[in-house]
This record gives sequence, C-alpha cells and structure tokens, in this order.
Amino acid sequence: MQEDSKENIFDKIIEKKSGGFKHIYPFFIIIFIILAITAILWIANEYYFQQDEIGNCIQNMNISLYYMDTCPYCQQQLTLLEEIKEYKKYINIVNCNEKSYQCIAEQIEKVPTWQIEGDRIVGIINFTQIIDYCNFKITQT
Repeated sequence: MQEDSKENIFDKIIEKKSGGFKHIYPFFIIIFIILAITAILWIANEYYFQQDEIGNCIQNMNISLYYMDTCPYCQQQLTLLEEIKEYKKYINIVNCNEKSYQCIAEQIEKVPTWQIEGDRIVGIINFTQIIDYCNFKITQT
C-alpha cells in the first residue's frame, strides 16, 4: 500500500510539473511559427528585390544580340537565353538572316555578337556575365 501511495505521489508531482508546461508549449509553437513566417517573407522579399534591381538594370542598358540561324554557337547562345525568359524581353535580339541590313549597319562580322552599352562582345556569354556587367554599371553611377 505504501508503494502505491509513493507511486501516486510521484505521479501527482509529475502531473503538476508537466501540467504547467502544457500551457507553455502552444505559446512556444506559436512564436516559432511567427518567426518562421517572418524569415520566409524576408528571404522572399530580398529575392524579389534583387530580381527587380537586375531587371531594371538590364532594361535600362542597351543590350543587343546578333545571331544567325545557321550558326551552332548562336543556337547555344539562344538556349542559354531561354534560362532567363523573364529578362529576355529587355534584350534586342536580331536574326542576321532576316535583318541583314541591320547587321551590316552595325558592322557585325561574327556571330553571336553582343552589344552592351556600346561595348561589343563576340562569342557566347552567360547571364552571370550580363549581371556582372550590370553590377559594374550600377557601381559606376
């Protein structure tokens, strides 16, 4: 009987101790959820702000790509452009097969050729290089 009473006492002590925490757990869970949502929103905001900044920079730069349908390097370049569909609309893409007069006027001798803010780059470039160029222009202003 004494053992039963000892067990009952220990059970009651444990119930009292854990009973107090039962009301605190939901509080910590709510705080954790609020912090997690805040962190997710902050990260998303930073990501979209950075995208807007890059988009604005590319839109304000004078970027042209000259290519030909028969050029395998040009096809590789066009494939790379598909990875950045959201910025592609800011790039003046000129097919020298269809608009040869424009390529002759710009004195395009090799393709693919990029013109970025008056600078000419011959060959395949990736989006990181355009962003680097864009960041360079931002820091110059």
